[in-house]
Amino acid sequence: GYKMNRLSNYCGKWIKHCSWYPDTKLRLWDSTKGKWGGRNPHDKLEMEKNAKICHLKGDLFHYTYYSISEHVAQANKFTDITAENAFLDGKKSNYLKIIFKPIIKFLRDYFFNLGFLDGYYGFIICQISANATFLKYIKLKQLQQRKNEKY
Repeated sequence: GYKMNRLSNYCGKWIKHCSWYPDTKLRLWDSTKGKWGGRNPHDKLEMEKNAKICHLKGDLFHYTYYSISEHVAQANKFTDITAENAFLDGKKSNYLKIIFKPIIKFLRDYFFNLGFLDGYYGFIICQISANATFLKYIKLKQLQQRKNEKY
């Protein structure tokens, strides 16, 4: 198999920080030695244990979102899926997670992962990512509450 760095284009700008780059992905493989696995929305290619994986130089161009509203809509859709998966896995949410996980996510992506170097869109990406973290935990909390109301 061959993996490569994925460089994302967001609203016409190449994003090189914010936890978005290098975003290494396995994209070329011998179909007899790999198969799709993982869980939606984070499906991934899984290779056999003895399969050799090499890293190709260069970047795979990935055109993500053409508008901020498109990104917000996708984040809302993905948080439905991730909250449901977390609920099925028995994970729990609480008010501390709802408050602090989004703050930590923003600080990590914007400051530690240098999202500020991507300018205006770096800020937008980090803010939407932090909001998605918030949504995931409040949706998980709501699923927990609905389960408790049934019993």
